Amino acid sequence: MKQRAKRIKMLILDVDGVMTDGRIIYDSKGNELKCFNVADGMGLGLLRQAGIKVAIITAKGCGAVLKRARDIGAVEVKQKVMDKLRAFRRILKKYNLNNQDICFIGDDLPDLPLIKRAGLAVTVPGACAEAKKAAHYVTKKEGGKGAVREIAEIILRSQNKWQKVIKRYLTLILIFFVSLSILGCAQEKRPQAEVVSAQEVSDSQKELEEAPDEQFSSFSVSGYSTGGKKEWDLEGKSADIMSEEIQLTDVTGKVYGEKSDMTIVADKGSLNRLDNSVHLEKDVLAITDDGATMATDCLDWDAQNENLSSEAPVEIKRGMMQAEGTGLIAQPVLNLVQLKEDVTVNISMPSFPTTVITCDGPLDVNYQDNLAVFYENVKVKDSRGEIFADKMDVYFSADAEQEKQIEGMEGVGIEKIVATGKVEIHHGSNITYSEKAVYDSDTGKLILTGRPKLVIYSTEELGQIMGSK
Repeated sequence: MKQRAKRIKMLILDVDGVMTDGRIIYDSKGNELKCFNVADGMGLGLLRQAGIKVAIITAKGCGAVLKRARDIGAVEVKQKVMDKLRAFRRILKKYNLNNQDICFIGDDLPDLPLIKRAGLAVTVPGACAEAKKAAHYVTKKEGGKGAVREIAEIILRSQNKWQKVIKRYLTLILIFFVSLSILGCAQEKRPQAEVVSAQEVSDSQKELEEAPDEQFSSFSVSGYSTGGKKEWDLEGKSADIMSEEIQLTDVTGKVYGEKSDMTIVADKGSLNRLDNSVHLEKDVLAITDDGATMATDCLDWDAQNENLSSEAPVEIKRGMMQAEGTGLIAQPVLNLVQLKEDVTVNISMPSFPTTVITCDGPLDVNYQDNLAVFYENVKVKDSRGEIFADKMDVYFSADAEQEKQIEGMEGVGIEKIVATGKVEIHHGSNITYSEKAVYDSDTGKLILTGRPKLVIYSTEELGQIMGSK
């Protein structure tokens, strides 16, 4: 058990029966409610401080899970998953991990494929018999009542990280209370408030209710590099600027890049004063100086590590390319972007047919190198035909003449496509198979390698190829 725990680099969790006690509660409107354990949250936070990632794979899905995932710093949240093994493998591939690096906690039959593969497989006392038999460890605590915290502590102690993270946590607590003490001393020096009558209190409360905007104060904060250069700004309205997590409305952020700046706006959000992490919600829009835009309903902004992330649907527009997908990891000025899954990209150019590229994901886009890499079930479609592949590298180019004709837009065109792995090319009723296909827009040629095979279903087209009439 201890030897298995020493290798763990990521903890993957089921939700119902593991992070909760398994009960499903609905409110009067039919919304599903979840009850999570505070001790579990503390354990996951300590894992995160120790550099161990946390992910969630669940067959069900609701907003409460997304909220909890954000609170615990989960790097992946896979909801409404029917094939958990597929989601498990995609996470391992993305983070370059193997089975021995994973601790998985599950409790029922859909979790068995993961329990049988994880380096440290864990279940809970209320799990099904099959899960208990296959697991390496059954927790003493019940699901939703400290089971996750129990495993987090086992992992940290096995890796000799427990004392280190506890020391760090206690240091943060000490800093917090020292800050409160300083604040208290400052408040003691202020003049004492007058004693007012109950009627005066009632009148004041009525005034506040009639003018609620007056309860909010303007708030702003900036971040600087070690060299003193301003890297970002954040401002908004807040009712309590002294809390550890400041709730904001009418939020505006600014990121200062080397070649381009970016502005982010949102209806509401929050700032964690300890690590300067920002969470934005509702009508989140990011706009760069060079014309790129990103829209989503939920965005996490890690200012210190220069990282943007989201688990919500995202839309990105840049030049003539529009990309949509679920889940995002990006640099603040959108030079490097990853859409995690369910990706659709539309490329529209004058005098050319619209090209649509879809894939299961992820999609990695490097706008500086003009390269987009699509993964898993890739499909390219335009009026001329379709291309299918396991992986596809799409190289873009900017045409100077096109830029002159289209003011304010980047003239982005496809320069080359490299498709690999089970390549299929559909043209009319014909299908070509190969292991690799390379399309060069300059020559207009498509080169197939790796045992290419052409299947012709139309006798008319076959006759044209063979030279018959």
